[in-house]
Amino acid sequence: MPFFSIIVPCYNAEKYLAEAVESVLNQSFSDWELLLVDDGSTDGTLKIINEYSERDRRIKPICKANGGVSSARNVGLQKAVGEWMLFLDSDDWFEPQAFEKIRILIADTDADIVGFNHFYNSRIREWKRENFKPANISRAGADMKYFMLDTLFPYYDKKKNGVSTGAIRGVWGKAFKRQLIENNNVRFDCDIKIGEDAIFCLDAFRWAAKVVLHDEYLIHYRVLDSSTMNKYNAEVLSINEKALGGYYSRIRQFIDSGEREFKICFCGLAAECLFRIFRMYLLHPDCTLSFAEKRRTIRHVLRQDIYRTAFDCTLDYLPRGKKEMVFCAKHRLINILFLVAYISCTIIRWKKK
Repeated sequence: MPFFSIIVPCYNAEKYLAEAVESVLNQSFSDWELLLVDDGSTDGTLKIINEYSERDRRIKPICKANGGVSSARNVGLQKAVGEWMLFLDSDDWFEPQAFEKIRILIADTDADIVGFNHFYNSRIREWKRENFKPANISRAGADMKYFMLDTLFPYYDKKKNGVSTGAIRGVWGKAFKRQLIENNNVRFDCDIKIGEDAIFCLDAFRWAAKVVLHDEYLIHYRVLDSSTMNKYNAEVLSINEKALGGYYSRIRQFIDSGEREFKICFCGLAAECLFRIFRMYLLHPDCTLSFAEKRRTIRHVLRQDIYRTAFDCTLDYLPRGKKEMVFCAKHRLINILFLVAYISCTIIRWKKK
């Protein structure tokens, strides 16, 4: 039984896959297995996978019909035998000492999940994600709920407790004890196309006795112009509805039992989903709808029960921009809502330049 199982979903990944695999092969800690799950690629991905598996018996090739990143990761979870699970996207890579440092962190903390920080890498530069605050975050018992809340809406923890958890929603910045995942049947929801990482983490945090985040930069996250959040997507309305439904089914018991913080963070999550509709669809340059059609679309969205439920909440903990958007949504100030969303989208584009 290896110490680590590293699961890599691979779909048409020939451009970057070798760099990801080499970052595992170059680790100073060698007790691992690497599961490369080809998700029905149509380029040279499978050839690369087979070449590496012939070169090193720790590399396990897995082939499946195309079903998306969640189904590929689930197959990897089914096949993995390591004591601890790591996830790596096919275009990302680890620092050379990452596994050794994660192993030490596991031994020193006795946690069920350990997290670490990451670099961003674009075509032209590298920079660090903001530091964890505090640098080492350890939670157990009743405080574990804050990691669950963070997967809904990280801004709340930062504003209320001064705690910044980085990319808490990503599975690729964490090591999970396999016993925790298997004993509680934690899996990725294949029906959810955006936010599947966060829902997996939400489920895992629910069952974990202790989680530790350590502010050391051990993984590189590649920022691509073709990332999902930059693409035009007319299906975002149904994607949001499924995602919000998936979250709500998991936290409803906490809301129904009167835990106000879950309702506040669900409102924050719904605000993010509402903004996503503007960014990826209604205000995207590729959208051809008339303004009258856009208005009808957003009115239809705001009549859905999931948004009405989410926005029936205090807005005090929403950040600037989203607070104004939700206020306009609640009071059906549709024209002003479009204006606020347009300003927010413009600011995001400006910051990326």
